[in-house]
Amino acid sequence: MEKPLTNNSNSIASTHETNVREINPMKALNPGLVFETTVEDYLQPNSRKKKIYDGHVGDK
Repeated sequence: MEKPLTNNSNSIASTHETNVREINPMKALNPGLVFETTVEDYLQPNSRKKKIYDGHVGDK
């Protein structure tokens, strides 16, 4: 049997000290839009934003 996690004073750590509720493995596997970017998104971010604000997203 494994020992429980302890804090700096060697007492059993609380949920807040271990951040147990912060970890969600399913969300870690699906981070969202992080991988849906292109090189152009990083090279010309200001010009793309201007097109979106002007309502001309498809225009060049």
